[in-house]
Amino acid sequence: MTNIEEGIKAAEEIGCPVLVHPSFVLGGRSMQIVAKEEYLRHYLKTAVEINKDKPVLVDQYICGKEVEIDAICDGKEVFVPGIMEPAE
Repeated sequence: MTNIEEGIKAAEEIGCPVLVHPSFVLGGRSMQIVAKEEYLRHYLKTAVEINKDKPVLVDQYICGKEVEIDAICDGKEVFVPGIMEPAE
């Protein structure tokens, strides 16, 4: 998504709440769960710079547990040595 109206349209199609974050961010930084259009507009106007080189992703939010996974891959096989659930 590269502009505010595209973000609003995507959220309407997906249904709220949505998870929004810059496409170039890993690890949860700048991510927000948004349940209302007014909050989405505010996020898209103030939280991040939006353009074709730095699009924002609008994803369906699924309630569940937050976990962190460490994984190692040699290009063929994936090894998962750790799955951690953060303390609340």
